[in-house]
Amino acid sequence: MKIREVLKPELVEQASASEPYYSFGFVKAMFRRLHKCEMEPRSTPECLLKTLEWSLEYKDIYAYGQCLSEEYLFQFTSPDAEIVGLPADEPWWGKTEDYSAMYSMFKDPDLSYIDCAFEIKAGPWATETGLGYRLEPDMRFTVTEGEEEPVIFMVRDSRLDVAIVVDPYDSEKWVFAEIMEVLKGPHAASSLRPSAGASETVTFGRVKAMFK
Repeated sequence: MKIREVLKPELVEQASASEPYYSFGFVKAMFRRLHKCEMEPRSTPECLLKTLEWSLEYKDIYAYGQCLSEEYLFQFTSPDAEIVGLPADEPWWGKTEDYSAMYSMFKDPDLSYIDCAFEIKAGPWATETGLGYRLEPDMRFTVTEGEEEPVIFMVRDSRLDVAIVVDPYDSEKWVFAEIMEVLKGPHAASSLRPSAGASETVTFGRVKAMFK
Protein backbone atom coordinates (compact mmCIF):
# COMPACT_ATOMS: atom_id res chain seq x y z
CA MET A 1 0.00 0.00 0.00
CA LYS A 2 1.29 3.46 -0.94
CA ILE A 3 0.22 6.86 0.35
CA ARG A 4 0.97 9.72 -2.00
CA GLU A 5 0.49 13.30 -0.91
CA VAL A 6 -0.50 15.92 -3.52
CA LEU A 7 -0.83 19.66 -2.91
CA LYS A 8 -4.12 21.33 -3.85
CA PRO A 9 -3.64 24.06 -6.49
CA GLU A 10 -5.34 26.68 -4.33
CA LEU A 11 -2.84 26.03 -1.52
CA VAL A 12 0.07 26.51 -3.87
CA GLU A 13 -1.33 29.92 -4.84
CA GLN A 14 -1.71 30.88 -1.17
CA ALA A 15 1.74 29.70 -0.12
CA SER A 16 3.02 33.27 0.25
CA ALA A 17 -0.01 34.50 2.18
CA SER A 18 0.23 35.66 5.79
CA GLU A 19 -1.18 32.36 7.03
CA PRO A 20 1.16 29.61 5.74
CA TYR A 21 0.02 26.10 4.79
CA TYR A 22 2.17 23.02 5.32
CA SER A 23 1.90 19.58 3.82
CA PHE A 24 1.66 16.49 6.03
CA GLY A 25 5.05 15.36 4.71
CA PHE A 26 6.65 18.68 5.65
CA VAL A 27 5.32 18.45 9.21
CA LYS A 28 6.64 14.87 9.48
CA ALA A 29 10.07 16.00 8.31
CA MET A 30 10.16 18.78 10.93
CA PHE A 31 9.70 16.32 13.76
CA ARG A 32 11.83 13.47 12.47
CA ARG A 33 14.68 12.80 14.90
CA LEU A 34 17.99 12.72 13.11
CA HIS A 35 20.84 10.54 14.27
CA LYS A 36 24.20 12.22 14.87
CA CYS A 37 25.74 10.61 11.80
CA GLU A 38 22.83 11.83 9.68
CA MET A 39 23.29 15.39 10.90
CA GLU A 40 27.09 15.23 10.62
CA PRO A 41 27.99 12.67 7.93
CA ARG A 42 31.62 11.47 7.93
CA SER A 43 32.29 13.44 11.14
CA THR A 44 33.75 10.33 12.82
CA PRO A 45 35.08 7.01 11.44
CA GLU A 46 31.84 5.34 12.60
CA CYS A 47 29.76 8.02 10.87
CA LEU A 48 31.80 7.45 7.71
CA LEU A 49 30.72 3.79 7.78
CA LYS A 50 27.10 4.85 8.23
CA THR A 51 27.40 7.33 5.37
CA LEU A 52 28.74 4.57 3.12
CA GLU A 53 25.81 2.33 4.11
CA TRP A 54 23.31 5.08 3.32
CA SER A 55 24.94 5.92 0.00
CA LEU A 56 24.53 2.29 -1.08
CA GLU A 57 21.00 1.81 0.22
CA TYR A 58 19.78 5.08 -1.33
CA LYS A 59 21.97 4.67 -4.41
CA ASP A 60 23.38 8.15 -3.85
CA ILE A 61 26.47 8.39 -6.03
CA TYR A 62 27.39 11.86 -4.73
CA ALA A 63 27.46 10.66 -1.11
CA TYR A 64 29.39 7.55 -2.20
CA GLY A 65 32.04 9.64 -3.93
CA GLN A 66 32.36 11.90 -0.89
CA CYS A 67 33.37 8.85 1.18
CA LEU A 68 36.46 8.18 -0.96
CA SER A 69 39.80 9.96 -0.90
CA GLU A 70 41.42 11.02 -4.18
CA GLU A 71 44.03 8.27 -3.67
CA TYR A 72 41.40 5.65 -2.81
CA LEU A 73 41.97 2.03 -3.82
CA PHE A 74 39.56 -0.92 -3.82
CA GLN A 75 41.56 -4.15 -3.75
CA PHE A 76 39.82 -7.22 -5.18
CA THR A 77 40.26 -10.80 -4.08
CA SER A 78 42.48 -12.78 -6.47
CA PRO A 79 39.54 -14.60 -8.17
CA ASP A 80 37.65 -11.33 -8.69
CA ALA A 81 40.74 -9.53 -9.97
CA GLU A 82 41.09 -12.25 -12.59
CA ILE A 83 37.45 -11.84 -13.63
CA VAL A 84 37.82 -8.07 -13.91
CA GLY A 85 41.03 -8.53 -15.91
CA LEU A 86 43.43 -6.92 -13.43
CA PRO A 87 47.08 -7.99 -13.16
CA ALA A 88 47.96 -10.15 -10.16
CA ASP A 89 50.42 -7.58 -8.83
CA GLU A 90 47.91 -4.68 -9.12
CA PRO A 91 44.51 -6.16 -8.21
CA TRP A 92 42.78 -2.87 -7.50
CA TRP A 93 40.67 -0.05 -8.84
CA GLY A 94 41.33 3.61 -8.15
CA LYS A 95 38.60 6.08 -7.32
CA THR A 96 37.74 6.79 -10.97
CA GLU A 97 37.16 3.13 -11.91
CA ASP A 98 35.32 2.35 -8.70
CA TYR A 99 33.12 5.45 -8.96
CA SER A 100 32.28 4.66 -12.59
CA ALA A 101 31.21 1.09 -11.74
CA MET A 102 29.09 2.24 -8.79
CA TYR A 103 27.51 4.97 -10.92
CA SER A 104 26.48 2.33 -13.47
CA MET A 105 25.18 0.12 -10.66
CA PHE A 106 23.06 2.86 -9.09
CA LYS A 107 21.60 3.88 -12.47
CA ASP A 108 20.83 0.33 -13.60
CA PRO A 109 17.01 -0.01 -13.73
CA ASP A 110 17.27 -3.74 -13.00
CA LEU A 111 18.79 -3.11 -9.57
CA SER A 112 15.72 -2.85 -7.36
CA TYR A 113 17.10 -2.73 -3.82
CA ILE A 114 20.34 -2.64 -1.87
CA ASP A 115 20.36 -3.60 1.80
CA CYS A 116 23.66 -2.89 3.49
CA ALA A 117 25.24 -3.16 6.93
CA PHE A 118 28.87 -3.16 8.02
CA GLU A 119 29.74 -4.73 11.36
CA ILE A 120 33.01 -3.67 12.98
CA LYS A 121 34.81 -6.89 13.93
CA ALA A 122 38.18 -5.36 14.86
CA GLY A 123 39.69 -1.92 15.28
CA PRO A 124 40.45 0.78 15.28
CA TRP A 125 44.20 0.38 15.08
CA ALA A 126 46.69 3.08 14.18
CA THR A 127 48.14 3.17 10.66
CA GLU A 128 50.85 5.46 9.28
CA THR A 129 48.24 7.97 8.11
CA GLY A 130 45.02 7.19 9.97
CA LEU A 131 43.01 4.29 11.34
CA GLY A 132 42.32 0.72 10.32
CA TYR A 133 39.19 -1.40 10.79
CA ARG A 134 38.08 -4.91 9.91
CA LEU A 135 34.47 -5.03 8.75
CA GLU A 136 32.07 -7.85 8.00
CA PRO A 137 29.59 -6.79 5.32
CA ASP A 138 26.02 -8.05 5.19
CA MET A 139 24.72 -6.88 1.84
CA ARG A 140 21.87 -7.89 -0.43
CA PHE A 141 21.55 -6.72 -4.03
CA THR A 142 18.16 -7.47 -5.59
CA VAL A 143 18.23 -7.54 -9.39
CA THR A 144 15.08 -7.89 -11.50
CA GLU A 145 15.21 -8.35 -15.26
CA GLY A 146 11.91 -7.85 -17.06
CA GLU A 147 9.13 -10.12 -15.83
CA GLU A 148 11.47 -12.67 -14.30
CA GLU A 149 11.73 -13.42 -10.61
CA PRO A 150 14.37 -11.28 -8.90
CA VAL A 151 17.89 -12.56 -8.33
CA ILE A 152 19.43 -11.78 -4.94
CA PHE A 153 23.20 -11.43 -4.60
CA MET A 154 24.36 -11.69 -0.97
CA VAL A 155 27.75 -10.49 0.28
CA ARG A 156 28.47 -12.38 3.50
CA ASP A 157 31.50 -14.63 3.02
CA SER A 158 34.14 -11.95 2.79
CA ARG A 159 35.55 -9.26 5.06
CA LEU A 160 36.70 -5.74 4.31
CA ASP A 161 39.93 -4.41 5.76
CA VAL A 162 39.70 -0.63 5.47
CA ALA A 163 42.06 2.29 5.96
CA ILE A 164 40.43 5.56 7.00
CA VAL A 165 42.08 8.99 6.99
CA VAL A 166 41.10 12.57 7.69
CA ASP A 167 39.71 14.26 4.58
CA PRO A 168 42.50 16.56 3.29
CA TYR A 169 39.83 19.01 2.10
CA ASP A 170 37.92 19.10 5.40
CA SER A 171 39.74 18.33 8.64
CA GLU A 172 36.43 17.60 10.40
CA LYS A 173 35.54 14.75 8.00
CA TRP A 174 36.90 11.25 7.32
CA VAL A 175 37.31 9.32 4.06
CA PHE A 176 38.35 5.84 2.94
CA ALA A 177 41.92 5.58 1.66
CA GLU A 178 41.64 1.85 0.92
CA ILE A 179 39.16 -1.00 1.06
CA MET A 180 40.68 -4.47 0.68
CA GLU A 181 38.30 -7.41 0.32
CA VAL A 182 39.45 -10.76 1.74
CA LEU A 183 37.70 -14.12 1.52
CA LYS A 184 36.88 -15.69 4.89
CA GLY A 185 37.04 -19.19 3.45
CA PRO A 186 36.94 -21.15 0.17
CA HIS A 187 34.72 -19.42 -2.34
CA ALA A 188 33.61 -21.21 -5.49
CA ALA A 189 33.77 -19.26 -8.73
CA SER A 190 30.34 -18.95 -10.31
CA SER A 191 28.50 -17.18 -13.07
CA LEU A 192 27.79 -13.48 -12.65
CA ARG A 193 24.11 -13.94 -13.46
CA PRO A 194 22.44 -16.97 -11.86
CA SER A 195 19.03 -18.17 -12.99
CA ALA A 196 15.95 -16.10 -12.19
CA GLY A 197 14.48 -16.55 -8.75
CA ALA A 198 17.80 -17.75 -7.32
CA SER A 199 20.09 -16.28 -4.70
CA GLU A 200 23.85 -16.43 -4.71
CA THR A 201 26.57 -15.57 -2.23
CA VAL A 202 29.19 -13.38 -3.88
CA THR A 203 31.84 -10.85 -2.95
CA PHE A 204 31.39 -7.08 -3.06
CA GLY A 205 34.01 -7.01 -5.79
CA ARG A 206 32.02 -9.52 -7.84
CA VAL A 207 28.97 -7.26 -7.66
CA LYS A 208 31.05 -4.29 -8.76
CA ALA A 209 32.30 -6.33 -11.72
CA MET A 210 28.74 -7.08 -12.82
CA PHE A 211 28.01 -3.38 -13.35
CA LYS A 212 31.40 -2.35 -14.76
